[in-house]
Amino acid sequence: MGSCLAISGEKELRRALLDIRRKIYRGLPGWHEPPVFMELDRFDTAKEPFWKDHIGQTFIHEDDGEIDARVTVFVPNTRTTVGRFACFDCIHDEEVAESILSEATQWLVARGVSHVEGPYFFNIHEEVGLLTRGFESPSAIMMPYNPGYYHELLEHAGFDTVRRFLTYRYDLESCYETVHSQARAIGNYTIRSFDMKQVGPEIAMLLDVYNSAFQDNWGFEPITASQGEQLIQNILEVGDPRLVRVAERDGQAVGFILCVPDVNGHLYSIRNYPELMKKLSLGWNVMRHNIRDCRVITLAVRREFQGKALSRLLVDSLASVAREAGYRNAELSYVDTENRQMKRLMVGYRFHTQKEYRIFAKELG
Repeated sequence: MGSCLAISGEKELRRALLDIRRKIYRGLPGWHEPPVFMELDRFDTAKEPFWKDHIGQTFIHEDDGEIDARVTVFVPNTRTTVGRFACFDCIHDEEVAESILSEATQWLVARGVSHVEGPYFFNIHEEVGLLTRGFESPSAIMMPYNPGYYHELLEHAGFDTVRRFLTYRYDLESCYETVHSQARAIGNYTIRSFDMKQVGPEIAMLLDVYNSAFQDNWGFEPITASQGEQLIQNILEVGDPRLVRVAERDGQAVGFILCVPDVNGHLYSIRNYPELMKKLSLGWNVMRHNIRDCRVITLAVRREFQGKALSRLLVDSLASVAREAGYRNAELSYVDTENRQMKRLMVGYRFHTQKEYRIFAKELG
């Protein structure tokens, strides 16, 4: 029934990606084929700062010359007992899934790992979790999409759900009045957009607020300067500076909401185009501001200012600016089901849940 192999290099990674897309993803209702470079660049150690601090290995399961499963596992360079996995894809076959996951976790055990969790691509600040609800529509930008049976394969292989995240979607026209009426100015705050003339200092400011806001959250790891700069620069390539709202008090940044045009809807509409045409069409429509959906990547408020209605002011500012700029819908992603404060905010606005993602974990013998 085939065998598991460790692979490396762009040629092998590309073959695995294309085989998986053709064999597993083609025809799924909410899936489009992103440009290949968007994934392969993440494995390029010269381009991706993540690999300065981590080591990893990709495994495939091959049968009759065709790849029908893959997974990447990785650990920090520093000594740790916790490993993670990413890019798990598999045909609907429990034996194949168990075989490749066993091979990958043995690699982790050989490096002192006793606990593995994921999927992360590649850290908690980016694509996190396995899609477990909401398969009928495309996932937003920088959000995972996968077949509906994947969680069954992980559970059969001994993995358990350790965290659930929800996405909330809202129509900027119908929900605007609700958002605006519930925003209350408590304190002397100034809300402004991202300053594209001061990109370096602005990125440093966002990272400082971000690390302060989430330091006590489950699974949080402070984002490094190099990781954060690369991430935000990537976002700015497809971003709209008007959708980044920064809250200041007495000249100090105390919170921000980071939102980007959701290009996935457009990519889905051109999913049958050749690769080159996709890149040209995407670049043209981003440049011309033709994307009409957006995704809130994060809403961050410094710890000492949390619970003081600043989140509502930031959401209100974003809704106002986005609506005036012609955006129709927004999605707020990765709301932890155990984060009561954020859940209350979403329920208060009457936003409706769109998708569910889960993180899985397993103790290794």
